[in-house]
Amino acid sequence: MSVATKSSGLSRHTIEEKIEAVRQRIFQESSFRELQERHGICSATLSVWIKKYKAEVLRRFPVKDLPLYVLKYQETMTTEEENELTRLRRENEDLKLLHEANLLMIDMAKERFGIDIKKTTRRCYPAGA
Repeated sequence: MSVATKSSGLSRHTIEEKIEAVRQRIFQESSFRELQERHGICSATLSVWIKKYKAEVLRRFPVKDLPLYVLKYQETMTTEEENELTRLRRENEDLKLLHEANLLMIDMAKERFGIDIKKTTRRCYPAGA
């Protein structure tokens, strides 16, 4: 068996072996358990391989009649897209917090000072206009 290096040390499986295992799983040629036993890996490792190499397998071996759950995640995000998604999620959480704070301030203004600043559907037009 050939050895490929990776950032945290040595791997006993080459990238090509991993891609072939993912291909067999995606195209339902082998079960999850069969691949685990054949490669001597745990389910978490096989899941990582699938996540990491699924797009490459689909690029190399395009098939039109794949199940929808396989095609759904055909494209993986770039690092730039992942960073933007993380930024947008953080921004969304900040905006939710700001919205809650604004609602609290509106309620406090009404309770403490008798000021109702919520928007209403009533229009304030002079009589006869």
